[in-house]
Amino acid sequence: MPQYKPSEGPETPGGRRRDESSRRHLQATTFRSFTASGRSCRGFRAGLGSMQSWGKGRKRETPPLTDTGEVRARFGRFFKGVLNLPSQAVEGVTDRIPQAWVEWWMDRIPSRAEVKEAVKRLPNGKAVGADSIVAEQLKAGGEAMISRLLDVFRAVWKEKGVPKAFRDAVMVPVPKKGDRLLCDNWKGIALLIVTGKVLAKIVGGRIQKRNKKKIGESQAGFRKGRGTIDMLFTVKQIMEKAQERQIYLFWLFVDLPKAFDTVNRVALHALLLKVGIPPLLTDIIISFMQDMEACVEVNRERTELFAVKNGIRQGCVIGPLLFSSILFEAVTQEALQGSDEGVEVEVDFAEPFARKKAGRSAFKISVTDLKFADDLAIFETRERRMQEFADRLQAAYNRWGLKISIKKTEIIVQPGRGEERHTGEPR
Repeated sequence: MPQYKPSEGPETPGGRRRDESSRRHLQATTFRSFTASGRSCRGFRAGLGSMQSWGKGRKRETPPLTDTGEVRARFGRFFKGVLNLPSQAVEGVTDRIPQAWVEWWMDRIPSRAEVKEAVKRLPNGKAVGADSIVAEQLKAGGEAMISRLLDVFRAVWKEKGVPKAFRDAVMVPVPKKGDRLLCDNWKGIALLIVTGKVLAKIVGGRIQKRNKKKIGESQAGFRKGRGTIDMLFTVKQIMEKAQERQIYLFWLFVDLPKAFDTVNRVALHALLLKVGIPPLLTDIIISFMQDMEACVEVNRERTELFAVKNGIRQGCVIGPLLFSSILFEAVTQEALQGSDEGVEVEVDFAEPFARKKAGRSAFKISVTDLKFADDLAIFETRERRMQEFADRLQAAYNRWGLKISIKKTEIIVQPGRGEERHTGEPR
């Protein structure tokens, strides 16, 4: 990865550099500019411009559309492009990952208890999919409905794939912040049929059960009892303790644009088998995405169906689990392989106000990264080691067909106590 050594001083939104007196008050400075092997940040951005060519917002150069049909057609073309972003993984990308023990219990046909629990956990009051069936109808069906669902899921296991109706989605545009006349400032909410959601919850529950003993403590996304508060608290504690002990820290916050939409499905299929997901369940998971089609609904009218050939299925509970706990975890561990770097942290699991027992002592662990879903924070005490890890991380992302967002990826240099600014010299 190109060098990320910060420039002499950050620029304000107006373009002027902060004066020296105000900069002295910054103990941790965020740098948005990078340099490539000592060159200017302009060269760095030019060298990586191709990574972001499809992620930039469109310029409004034409008059806004007013006809409902034209608006619907424009959204259809936009989401067709977003859901079919190119992604090419290197052949044999999973060869570096050791073969895990196969969790054969995940292959079993869903039980009646699993189906009842999945139906029970369906949220009420949600928008319907193409079949116009709501969750409340399944819940009101009682035991007869559970029996019918069991028959459908047994057929899925027999055919090693889900029906076509389970795969297709209806995309509804929802505005984000920014100019609403630009399609880039709208996100798509995928509406799926509720029967497929029941099966997805069963499969997702099995993946979560497997993750309890497979996923590292640094991942807090889509895990029971974990959340952003845990990661924010951990970051705050590490920053405060580093200042107390006068430790110099380099932080790298990595963002992946359109992360779910750029997952290569062939590589994902191979990875699922590598991490111990049994073949039958792997085929069923991949079948949710194969031959998938989607349409866009605007003002209760829909566009024609278009194929979705790449990425993880949107709006499905399986999607975030596949990315955060399997793919993202594997890519990060590949970059960390053979590394004993990081920050040493002392851990004590005793009650905070309990009297300390004689002979009891805390133990130390090395923390290298913090993850929440597809967001990653890395910290190091040495600039060279941070650069080495950043290089390995970008190489791993490239092998899997993923991209790093130059616009949203940030670096924070946190000086130790008494140090006012980063000198720019390697540490």
